[in-house]
Amino acid sequence: MFRSFFTFGEWTAKQTIRWLFLIGILPIFWYTIEVVQLTSLMFSYTSETFTGTQYMPMRTENYFLGILIGALFYVVAVFFWKLICELLLFIFRSLEVFIQKSEQRD
Repeated sequence: MFRSFFTFGEWTAKQTIRWLFLIGILPIFWYTIEVVQLTSLMFSYTSETFTGTQYMPMRTENYFLGILIGALFYVVAVFFWKLICELLLFIFRSLEVFIQKSEQRD
């Protein structure tokens, strides 16, 4: 497996796109964490707590909404990444067929 990884021209287009898809999920997961944090901060709310002598404002982050938006973002982003990889696979397979037909003509 790893020996064929370092030699070029031995992987099919399907194997290459599968690895590209799996590697591409990692940055999507990273950005999902960022979206969760950003959403939690953006939609935080302020409440007041009475400490005995005065009211103190407290900012509370909305983690539930952040996780909900983050999950939605992750599903949509992986869907679009899968769509892009499928289009790349279609292009690469078309090129493979074109190359095979041009070799048969020569």
